[in-house]
Amino acid sequence: MEKTRDKYLIICCFAFIIIFSFAFMYNGNDSSEEDIVGVVVSVTKTDSGSVFDLEDCSGIQYHCFTRNNIQKDAVYSISGSFSDDRSIFFVSGLKMIR
Repeated sequence: MEKTRDKYLIICCFAFIIIFSFAFMYNGNDSSEEDIVGVVVSVTKTDSGSVFDLEDCSGIQYHCFTRNNIQKDAVYSISGSFSDDRSIFFVSGLKMIR
């Protein structure tokens, strides 16, 4: 009888830990917004804004669009969302770091 009781106690503890972990992992924000920090490696001005490539610290390059002016070789923190096919990142927030 003691082994059965211990088994159920362990199962209940693990269930509590899993539920508790998910409660802290969920931040209440279901948006698809992402944040990226990187260096602008190329900029092309368009009539509606700027298209630029941003390289993050791991070497991944992102093709981005913003309506703001942006400087080449500057470090930016950007936030926004990817297109449906993830080919371009639409910038909604932009902050120059240096």
